[in-house]
Amino acid sequence: MQHTGRVTLNSLLIRKHSQGIILVVIAMLGIYLSFDAYSRSMAFHAQLRHKEFERLAQVQALRAQQFIDNARELLNAFKGLFTASEELTREEYHRFVTSVIGSYPEVIAVHWAPRVSHDQRPRVEAELATRGLAPLGIFDTTETADSVVRAPAREEYFPILFAEPQEFNHAVAGLDTLQRPHNAPAVRQVIRLGHQLSSAPFHIVQDPDGPLTVAIYQPIYALPGVPVSKEVMGLVILMLQPEVLLRDLIKDEEFNSRLRLLDVTEEPAQPIYPDVLLPAAPDELSFQLELPGRRWQLSLSPSEQFLATHSSWQPLWLLTSSLLLTVVLMAFITKSLHDARALSHTNAQLLLRQKELDTLAYYDHLTGLPNRSLLADRVKQAFHSDQRQGGFSALGILDLDGFKEVNDSLGHQAGDELLARLSRRMLRVLRATDTIARIGGDEFVILLQGLRSREMAEQSLQRLLDEIARPVTLERGHIILSASIGMVLPCNAELGLESWLAQADSAMYRAKHAGKGHYVIVAPAIAGTASNESTPPTGITPANTS
Repeated sequence: MQHTGRVTLNSLLIRKHSQGIILVVIAMLGIYLSFDAYSRSMAFHAQLRHKEFERLAQVQALRAQQFIDNARELLNAFKGLFTASEELTREEYHRFVTSVIGSYPEVIAVHWAPRVSHDQRPRVEAELATRGLAPLGIFDTTETADSVVRAPAREEYFPILFAEPQEFNHAVAGLDTLQRPHNAPAVRQVIRLGHQLSSAPFHIVQDPDGPLTVAIYQPIYALPGVPVSKEVMGLVILMLQPEVLLRDLIKDEEFNSRLRLLDVTEEPAQPIYPDVLLPAAPDELSFQLELPGRRWQLSLSPSEQFLATHSSWQPLWLLTSSLLLTVVLMAFITKSLHDARALSHTNAQLLLRQKELDTLAYYDHLTGLPNRSLLADRVKQAFHSDQRQGGFSALGILDLDGFKEVNDSLGHQAGDELLARLSRRMLRVLRATDTIARIGGDEFVILLQGLRSREMAEQSLQRLLDEIARPVTLERGHIILSASIGMVLPCNAELGLESWLAQADSAMYRAKHAGKGHYVIVAPAIAGTASNESTPPTGITPANTS
């Protein structure tokens, strides 16, 4: 009996010891899994915080790009001012600047610098002197804008004649923009290329110690009362201060701890804000900003306050609760997280697939233009819009002249690339309300809606012909094509799309027979009326070949 008692006691001691080992193993496993889950949760929330900062930073970068794009549109408005005015006076220019510049706080000035020959210099200097401006006459400045000297004799100058707003910019009246070190390369390129370009950042004469400034140049070819010239007649100069553009971001310390703006057009990069080159932060995000002819890089870093605001107690709670739960619960949580990620991935794939199907259904895969299905829908919408708003629409067919020879001589791959490039060109010259669709081969359908006169259609067609006639550079050489366009004007819901296209196709062949590179506009042929004798809307004459 004593022996049996000793055995039973030993068995109890062994079982207790085994259970202790199991408990220790379970405890260690639980602790390990709990801390592992805590670590993963911290990493997950850090990733979420990074994604949130990335989203907010991207929004700010898009805003900055929108400010730049708005400045370019403002320059186009000034170009229209010179084109539309019969006689542009200093007072009229001042009123126009005053009316628009208040909506663009990042724009500190919009100057007018005409092209002045040496013979014209005395007259321009006298005009400036009568207004108490430019005591040195036409003058030059140093790279740092800390001193000025009278400009020596040169064949031509681009002096600032109108400096607006006057209160802040009167000191630059007479400055020759063609000779300033920071401005000269961009000015010469604008004169040579004939489109908008930007300068490198520089200090301005009005505020040499102030923030860096960038000039965007708009060439002007037509002046009031002067025939249109093939040479640049002058420059509208928009002065943009990046520091003002980014003012809200600079002040937002809750979001951003360090902001850097660099001009990365050339190597090495030039710091804009701040004006010293700082090393990149480990968690910095960078975005490209596009200016005419230049590239900026906007870099943002999250602040300590942002990191604290977007931190979470959930990892600590998860650690505490995990220590009290079993391995089964941890497995369940792990599986749930895995299932959630899998479901999110599946949903993303479904959405992507749906977008691909929509693109295949309504757009041409080669050019990205609308196909016949989307065209039919837009034609219906255009006719309904005409009925409500009182305008009218026109439908035309555009056929590329000589495209088959390009395919035969250079191959289908070159032909496809040519079609894609010409499609992008045609989109650029049409209005946003117009549609150009590819219906097969080298045939395109043009829908012009909301027209008020025949001249609007003629201008659109001529722009298309001019754009197509420009040379296209491919890997195997330069291609020059023309196009023939037939258009029916006006069109309405009295006939179906195919009937209108048949009439436009007939007009297109008339254009080809006229020698290619032409367009023909015909009046609609509707049952009960003569083919080309229907009365067009106000401002439209009967069928005509242009």
